[in-house]
Amino acid sequence: MVLDKKISIGHFVYTTIIALLIITFTLVFAFGGNRDAGNQVNVMATGISIILAVIAILMTLVDV
Repeated sequence: MVLDKKISIGHFVYTTIIALLIITFTLVFAFGGNRDAGNQVNVMATGISIILAVIAILMTLVDV
């Protein structure tokens, strides 16, 4: 018996966002004692913003 199920783009996006938040949370705790932790978090936030922007663009192109 083969189950031919697919996940929708919305579920994929939500899962990706949750995974990015968990990764960011883990990295903040890992580098929390570092003096440059604030700079590292800023860089991570910029990277996540770029990823989310690309996902939003792709979702817009798929919907059109």
